[in-house]
Amino acid sequence: MSKHLTHLKKLEKYQHWNIPYSWALQNMLKRLAQSFREMKTLGRGHPQFKSCKKHKGMTFDGGQAPLEKVLDKQKHERNHPTYKIRLNGRWYRFALHRAIEGKILRVQVTRDALGDVYITLTEDFTEVRYEPKTGKAEGFDFGIKDFLTTSDGER
Repeated sequence: MSKHLTHLKKLEKYQHWNIPYSWALQNMLKRLAQSFREMKTLGRGHPQFKSCKKHKGMTFDGGQAPLEKVLDKQKHERNHPTYKIRLNGRWYRFALHRAIEGKILRVQVTRDALGDVYITLTEDFTEVRYEPKTGKAEGFDFGIKDFLTTSDGER
């Protein structure tokens, strides 16, 4: 299906299809193909299209949405460094609350009912926390007479 789309985009009649990013069209084609598969296998109705303004979110691959640092963390003004990201031809500016440790896999932009926009970055980094081992075991007993008794006998 994407091969057919590539052929159609070369025709003069469909030149306006070259305006959106190719990965946005491919993502839409994947969703459309999934809808038709569900229509055949699960007996659902024909796929229906929403207008552009009714979409609640967009998902992008990490390589297609590079981040640019705008401002570093500034004393008394900003608690977090400010970044900007370009998605679908529009710039979004945001404060990054956690440092990016790994490679960005996916960028998801969601809009709530009030129109506020939230950007979620998914990365491939997994944090491993090691707990210090002391070799000791502790026990606690909750009782009626004494509220708490430790394994050392403290009450």
